[in-house]
Amino acid sequence: MLGYGLAVVRRLALPALASGTVCAAAMTAALVLGDGTPWSRAAPEALAAGAAVALAFAAVLSTSTVVSAARTARRYGITLGSEAVALPSVREVRVPVIEGRTAFQLTDGVRYEVERDPVLRLD
Repeated sequence: MLGYGLAVVRRLALPALASGTVCAAAMTAALVLGDGTPWSRAAPEALAAGAAVALAFAAVLSTSTVVSAARTARRYGITLGSEAVALPSVREVRVPVIEGRTAFQLTDGVRYEVERDPVLRLD
C-alpha cells in the first residue's frame, strides 16, 4: 500500500506545485505591494508559505485517495500497488460492424472484447 500512496503523491505533485506557486506569487505581491516589503524579504516568506500550501494540498488529497482506495480494495479482496493508481486515460474497444446486427448483439460483442482483455475489468 505504500507503493500506491507514493504513486498517488507523484500523480498529485504537479497540481500541488501549481497551487503552491499561485499562493507564493499572491503572497509576494501582497507583501511587496501592500506592506512595501522589499523583494529580498518577501520572497523567502512567500516561498515558505507556498511550500506549506503545496504540502498540505498533496497530503490531504493523497490521504483521502489512499483511504478510499484501501476501502475499495478491501471490499474486493485485492492488494494495492503503484500500478493500481487510476490514470486519466480511456480505453477504446472496437468490434466489427456487421450488417443487420441488433443492439443486443453489439453490446454482447463489446462485453466479449472487454472480458477477453486481461487489463480491463468489468464489474
